[in-house]
Amino acid sequence: MLIGMANTKGGCAKSTTSVHLVHWLAMQDKTVALIDADVQATSSMWASTLGLSSDVRVESIDPDPELLFDLAQELNADFEFVVIDGPGGMTEVVRMCLLTVDLAVLPIQATGPDVRAAGSALKLLKSCQDIRKGNPRAVSYLTRVNRRTKAAEGARASLLKQDIAPLLNGMVSHRQIVQDGYLTGKTSFSHESGPGLEAANEFKALFTEMLPDV
Repeated sequence: MLIGMANTKGGCAKSTTSVHLVHWLAMQDKTVALIDADVQATSSMWASTLGLSSDVRVESIDPDPELLFDLAQELNADFEFVVIDGPGGMTEVVRMCLLTVDLAVLPIQATGPDVRAAGSALKLLKSCQDIRKGNPRAVSYLTRVNRRTKAAEGARASLLKQDIAPLLNGMVSHRQIVQDGYLTGKTSFSHESGPGLEAANEFKALFTEMLPDV
């Protein structure tokens, strides 16, 4: 299965979601590959520090549509899951991602500006679904949620009005320990207590809802 993190906006937790999803799939004893198509190479560098099993492969490529398509097809033949961390702002690469994957995932920060900015990604997704006669299946979810404010309620209300990428019930709260994962070489699944475990439980619930058959 090809899964793509696809939001044309940068800084919306695509890399964080990609790395956590790869780690979670590996914990389910699935063979999984990560394609990092972002020039910053955050997800590939982060995933490479986790010490995951040999059933996990990490690839970093230039954000080029043809390279992305060819590598995705190659890895899809050898791995049960291929996770693509798409770049922000590079519309043609994101478009190729959407024309290639089986499932598109749109992480959206729970703020008014981010929800409005997601409109361009949803429009691009809809055009690709029209070309592919309904594919890829797509979902969206709220990330970096500040549960002390009501911003998430407004964001949810806005996103529930669209059916291009249905909004999942699962949300991931803003926690510094998640943000620090890249520097510490860990994901939330590396923690057994405290805020790290709380974040891990949110990611687990999110991925279980996203991929109910895993």
